[in-house]
Amino acid sequence: MLAADFKALPSLKHLTIKSCGIAGKWLSVLLRHAQGLEELHLEDCMQITWLSTEEENSPLSPISAPEASSPGNSYDGLPSSALDGLLRIPSNAISSLKKVSIRNCDVGTSEDAFARFTSLEELAIWDCPELIWSLVRNDESDNQANGRWLLPQSLGKLYINESTETLQLCYPGNLTCLKKLEVGHSPGLRYLQLQTCTALEELTIQGCASLVALEGLRSLRRLKVCEWPGFIQCLERLAGQGYDMRPGLESLEIADYSVLTTSFCIHLTSLQRLELVTGWSKETRLTDQQEISLQLLTSLQDLRFGYSANLTDIPVGLHNLRSLKRLEINSCWRIARLPERGLPPSLEELDVSRCSKELTEQCRVRATRKLKVKIDGRYVN
Repeated sequence: MLAADFKALPSLKHLTIKSCGIAGKWLSVLLRHAQGLEELHLEDCMQITWLSTEEENSPLSPISAPEASSPGNSYDGLPSSALDGLLRIPSNAISSLKKVSIRNCDVGTSEDAFARFTSLEELAIWDCPELIWSLVRNDESDNQANGRWLLPQSLGKLYINESTETLQLCYPGNLTCLKKLEVGHSPGLRYLQLQTCTALEELTIQGCASLVALEGLRSLRRLKVCEWPGFIQCLERLAGQGYDMRPGLESLEIADYSVLTTSFCIHLTSLQRLELVTGWSKETRLTDQQEISLQLLTSLQDLRFGYSANLTDIPVGLHNLRSLKRLEINSCWRIARLPERGLPPSLEELDVSRCSKELTEQCRVRATRKLKVKIDGRYVN
């Protein structure tokens, strides 16, 4: 066994463990000897059942090596399986780790476990419902405390799914650097409270069909929404509460053309990038009213039609978008031609990939010194 003060892995910066049966206690030892570790990625590690830090005063701590389960220590009354599954993050990793991702691991922890990290910039927790539930406070008797998740002030990016019904992101002293938040498949999420996320610039909400209330948002610049039926109602309610994000919103990705005709979209005076991704929706084209609404986005510079299986026509009035510089058409197999009235004279780049041969050839011959054309990832001029 290595001595406790021996640094066996002084140069290790990134560690990924995937589909591995390593026990938590052994990974704890490894981390202690990786003094400069900056990234830790765990996936399908089912032998890790609990996560703690050296600073925690839990019944399973402290533990720094497998010998902690030897006779005469404070763990004599605990089953060996509990000790084997314990991943104890040492103090050196708490101060050095910048990125942590945990995917599909049946692991629990304490509510403030990640709040103890002092340099953590990016955290991703995917398909770990038990971990999310153990991090988020469940207190239905106290609305202000219910759903609280204490995060480190240094955190800039957070990616999660399988959220609880109420999620309220909190930080020590209410100071936060969080700029990017992605909430994926969370069918049970109803209330998302982001009042403390004053620096948030990018928000993605996908697969949150039950979400009825979104609170906060002041500095948002990029928004991506998919499979969220109450999207417009939530944002209009926010505007009524004084949280109108529309003047500063620069990028929007939506999966429903009907959003274009809402008052929310009509007032997007600063929008520069719009992405429409409808998947297997039955719609074959934008309605006349939707096309008119699209033309009202006078600041639009980048327009993308992505993965729309049944879309057959690009908007006829596309040439009226006088600020448009870039048009991308990706995985829209049924579109056979460009708009009859042509493309905007301001267009500088046309990007087409995984589309019909007819459309691809039409785009190829449009290449000029002014208009760059990219076909399946390669420029033709």
